[in-house]
Amino acid sequence: MKGWPTRALADVCQIRPPKGEARRGISDADLVSFVPMEDLGIGQKNLVPTQVKPLSEVVDSYTYFADGDVLLAKITPCFENGKLGIAAYLSNGIGFGSSEYVVFRPGQSIDKNWLYYFLSRESFRKEGAERMSGAVGHKRVAGKKWVVKKLGEVCDLFQGLAINKGTKHLLVEDSSLPLLRIKDLRDGTEEQYVAEVGFPKSAEISPNDIIYTRTGQIGLVFRGRRGVLHNNSFKVVPRSELDRGYLFWWLQEPSFRQSIIGLASRAAQPDITHKLFKMKEIQLPPMNYQHDAVNKIEELYGNTQRLQILYQQKLERLAELKQAILQKAFAGELNAQPEKALQEAAAA
Repeated sequence: MKGWPTRALADVCQIRPPKGEARRGISDADLVSFVPMEDLGIGQKNLVPTQVKPLSEVVDSYTYFADGDVLLAKITPCFENGKLGIAAYLSNGIGFGSSEYVVFRPGQSIDKNWLYYFLSRESFRKEGAERMSGAVGHKRVAGKKWVVKKLGEVCDLFQGLAINKGTKHLLVEDSSLPLLRIKDLRDGTEEQYVAEVGFPKSAEISPNDIIYTRTGQIGLVFRGRRGVLHNNSFKVVPRSELDRGYLFWWLQEPSFRQSIIGLASRAAQPDITHKLFKMKEIQLPPMNYQHDAVNKIEELYGNTQRLQILYQQKLERLAELKQAILQKAFAGELNAQPEKALQEAAAA
């Protein structure tokens, strides 16, 4: 209407509230509402949940929301059909549901009912449908200039070296190329080596390459090593539209990891095959956003690593202090004043 201010949804709502909120005040064993896509209604304003699950079963793999949030299905045909609702009557005020929900938390400047009816408009659904991206039958409402692609469309995969009768002659006592099995990648050990000629060059990796484990401890991601990759992992090489660092961190995103491991584990012998990996989807923002996201993630990761080292040093110092106090106590040297005794023990 003329004279009314116009704002982007992101300016008046919090989109996809953080899951960390769900753990505040409740334990993993407490029950929360669970809302699969089929329970989200069409033309039904208030969502009435019918299922509950322990928090621990849903917190890693599903979309989080709370009482008063507005849920919108983002995948076809649910989006076009108008699957939408206001979360209400949730167990412990908390709900989890399909990864295909967009969750809007209205800010102070917008009423949840107004937001619901705004999203219910046919014109909104029509505009959203025109901006959908993804494979036929699996299109989603995407962010501006973001696209959804299958990993097989933006990555090339290279198999590691299988050690068998035909290749065991390649194992040598020592060389500059360690054979990198999962345990070598994880623990840094290098017990076997590969001759520098005669092996498939596609199995050779450099410190910049991304390694994805396919058997055993499936779904682990590594980089920063040089050697020849064992067949229990494969090398993932991004194409031009995908930043290497963005791919490295995407493969560790909890919901992606949980999803692909769940699919692989259905087999009698769990295995993330090339076919399974390539069919999984990745959200691709513009390249400049990919670069910025990687820089921010790696900065935060570096900070957490430094904090981890600092606190480990503090724990070791506390353990030493405890032993010093015990030694003084049983040697009859402990001062009757506790604070002074602690100072003396710390200085010892």
